[in-house]
Amino acid sequence: MIANKTYLSPSVQILFGAFCTVDNDCLSPSDSDPNVLGEFCMFNWELFNRPIPPAESPEAKVCAGMYLQAAKYLHGLATAAEKIMKKQGVQMMETWETADAFSGRAHGDALKTLLCGHLLRLQEVEGSESAEGGSIANEAECFSGILMACSIIERSFVDLCWHQSKLLHGKDGPAPPPLLKDLILSQLVADSVFPPGVTSWLNMLFHPHCMNIRNIAWHGFLEWDQVPSRTLSLMLLLAVSLPKAPKRQWILPSTFAQLYAPQPGAADSNGNQGLKLTDLLRLEKASAKTVEELFQTSPFIPAGHRPLLFYALGALQEGRITVWCNLAICVLEHSLRVLFAQLNDCPDITVVRGSESVYPPILTSRVDPDHDSAPNVLSCESELGPSALFREAFASISGSWPNC
Repeated sequence: MIANKTYLSPSVQILFGAFCTVDNDCLSPSDSDPNVLGEFCMFNWELFNRPIPPAESPEAKVCAGMYLQAAKYLHGLATAAEKIMKKQGVQMMETWETADAFSGRAHGDALKTLLCGHLLRLQEVEGSESAEGGSIANEAECFSGILMACSIIERSFVDLCWHQSKLLHGKDGPAPPPLLKDLILSQLVADSVFPPGVTSWLNMLFHPHCMNIRNIAWHGFLEWDQVPSRTLSLMLLLAVSLPKAPKRQWILPSTFAQLYAPQPGAADSNGNQGLKLTDLLRLEKASAKTVEELFQTSPFIPAGHRPLLFYALGALQEGRITVWCNLAICVLEHSLRVLFAQLNDCPDITVVRGSESVYPPILTSRVDPDHDSAPNVLSCESELGPSALFREAFASISGSWPNC
């Protein structure tokens, strides 16, 4: 089910695999078809009012089956979420709009758009044998939706932590922790925002020692057709159900202003002047065909990721820049990871090593920057070219790009 298994820790392979593939016959009746909706069609947080094993020694406990029941239970919740969205999607959306679930929330408009698109796709596949195994468009939109839902959930926790910090400690209160796993378990929200047990179960979904959905999706470890649509159903239901907090401005509007400002002297092939940079990024059909042929033959792009990149290219032609960026960045990172492993002869890089979450130090000068290891061949070979661009785009906080 999961490609590139040598790049995933054993715990993530087992738990995410169980979440994706478990047979409902393995679940108890209450777990396989729970009542996932509470008031205002929000997620029923009482479903998380049950114990979950602690996270010490994750590898040993996973092998002993300590987390498997939890992963299977989450599978049941995801299946139930998708089932009820298929049946009551229109009523759910109307209820959310009546309850003002989107306004005043960071990325509220994006969340509403994601929900509308997902509900529409679920209606289209209703009556078919399975929601999985559909068209590349449905699969790619689902994958892109999971990336965006993870971002919305993470941003919601950041806003919640900032808001609670200000309420509890005033304007000089502590800043939220930087990582999602720590945000979820922060005492700023664990005891004062959610019912008991909720943050532990959310941590099961996102922690690097557990299912690690956010990281294995965003960092390109999964291929486009390896995440069931019910995963998106659960993620979106959780996202819309999180408490709202005042939005905190993170990036100055001027950072992206140039993307949307008319470019002097810019014109398309028909002579239209004053195009925005977002318009200029769209590829003409002939150019798109050339780029697609390069993608198809390039040994740099893993074969399993090419369909996703082709779909992203189509989104770019349509001006859907967010979808293009989401998908292309995932493919780029994993392509670099594979090349890094090949050049440095270290194919067993995993998401989790020891007690910390680590990723291939693709842009560092040495294979293992924490030790006096061999030079990073990838970085040395491309020091004056692509490597410098990648650092500027993805690793430099003070760079001209906002650390994508």
